[in-house]
Formats: sequence, structure tokens, C-alpha cells
Amino acid sequence: MSEGREPGRSRRRPKSTASPLDRALRLLARRPRTLVEVRRELLRSGVEPVEVERVVGRLAERGLLDDAALARDFIATRSTRLGHGRLRLLADLERRGVAPEVAAAAWADLVRSGEVDPLDAARCAARRAVARLGGCLDRRSYARVYNALLR
Repeated sequence: MSEGREPGRSRRRPKSTASPLDRALRLLARRPRTLVEVRRELLRSGVEPVEVERVVGRLAERGLLDDAALARDFIATRSTRLGHGRLRLLADLERRGVAPEVAAAAWADLVRSGEVDPLDAARCAARRAVARLGGCLDRRSYARVYNALLR
């Protein structure tokens, strides 16, 4: 038993009495979130669906919840820094709740503007894959790198 805790008391914090708007703002302060993520977290915390929609609408109206902007930042960062390709980035965004057409439009805009270079991302991914395999490629290792780039 740890000191400072009464026997039988759980470690969980009591439910927050913060307003749904405050809860949503706290979520957004940690990291950018999609509309779906904020909606899900508010519902999970017991906020009524009508109130969730009111809060999400208010945040979106003020530009604090913007899936298109999140998608652009997500793609630009992960493509440049991690060398992730189009399919992976779009799948990751869809998993987070961004509509496929919003994610695809963000990708197209970034490629058109030159902020994202798909060939550079592929080169970066290939360099990392070759380094992971020790820098020397036999036929099997070459096939692994090739197949990884296709994904």
C-alpha cells in the first residue's frame, strides 16, 4: 500500500466538474485533435450528445477544430520528418476520423504547393530501410525494401 492513501481508495481521480467546453479545450491543449476524437472523448466522459454537438460546433466555428488544417499539418510533418508515404498518411488520418476526401485534398494541396515531395519521402524511407538492414542488400533484403516502399 502506498503512503498517503487510505486503504480501499482507488487511484482514479474523481470525475471532473469542468464544463464540456473546458474539457474539450483541455483535450486540444495537449495536442491537435479531429472532430471525431473530441466528440468521442466528450461522450466517453459522460457529456450529453446534444451538448457535445454544441461544443464541437462552437469550437469548429472559431477555428479551434479544423480537420483540414490538422490533415495539412499532419501530412507535412510526417512526410517530411518520417518519410511516410501517401497511403500510410491517408490511412492514419482516416483512423483518427478525418474524412478521406479531406485528407486527400490536403495531400494534393501540399504536393501541388511543393511543401511535400513524394519522391523525397520515398528516398528517406528507402534510406531508413536500408540502414535498418545493415546497409548491405542481398536479393531478399532488396525485395523487403522494395515491398516496404510499395506500402
